[in-house]
Amino acid sequence: MRESLKMEIGWDVNREELLTMRGEKSNRFALSRTDNGQILSVCSSMYEPFYNADLINLVERIESVSDFQCVGFEQFQKGKRILAFLKDHRPIPLLNDRAEHYLIIGNSHDQSSKIFMGLSNYMFRCENQFSRELYNLRIKHTRRLSMTDEDIRQMLNKYDQGKMEQIYLSNELSKRSVGQDDIHVFLKFMFPDPIVKEKLSIQEHESLRRSKKRRREMMESIQLEMKDLGHNAWGLFNGVTFYTSNRMRGNAGFGNTNGTAQQLNARAWEYCTKLIQYRS
Repeated sequence: MRESLKMEIGWDVNREELLTMRGEKSNRFALSRTDNGQILSVCSSMYEPFYNADLINLVERIESVSDFQCVGFEQFQKGKRILAFLKDHRPIPLLNDRAEHYLIIGNSHDQSSKIFMGLSNYMFRCENQFSRELYNLRIKHTRRLSMTDEDIRQMLNKYDQGKMEQIYLSNELSKRSVGQDDIHVFLKFMFPDPIVKEKLSIQEHESLRRSKKRRREMMESIQLEMKDLGHNAWGLFNGVTFYTSNRMRGNAGFGNTNGTAQQLNARAWEYCTKLIQYRS
């Protein structure tokens, strides 16, 4: 398994009040890293950080009341987004493929998201990885997160529901046949062409070229996966996760939980699960 996870977070955030040019209080605060001083965001006085120490504490509490085991942390954008991965020691295959499931606890230090819980999967057959955000923990960054053991058990129940739903939907996707024309429509949806004009600019020509290249590469991934999984929506979706896990440049992160890879996976999952409504 390809991993970029670290077993600990060696820094936290400081919340420092900002002053105006005249040295007066501004009612604004900077969140900065304790190790290198880099500013991660500027927030109001109402903003309450969810510190890295808080995340570690929550992970340890989850471990104490469950069979989940933390396998490490991943950070993005120089620490603006932090994720904890806890391995689910109750393996359930996705269809007939051996798979590992992970509970994700995510947090941001740049006000881009609430504290959230997600599900990440790793498939041994093809080394495909994909993740799904399940729900926010109902806590905004305006007060400290305080969870009882019962709250944590309810959160884990939500995770189990999400995992079983994904297993069910994966099985349904395998029953939805997909033809060559369907694949071309799907690829146009994933990588749309720019609006056609009589004369394209240099940038538009380049955008069109990139879209065609990405569609070609994703088509190759889809064809590869469909050889193993059949000409169905499950093979179609796995073609995308193979592309984002194995073909995209610079995608070394565990679980595809951030950036373009995650967006493509989420877009494909939504599209493929909608196909189930129109099963042929």
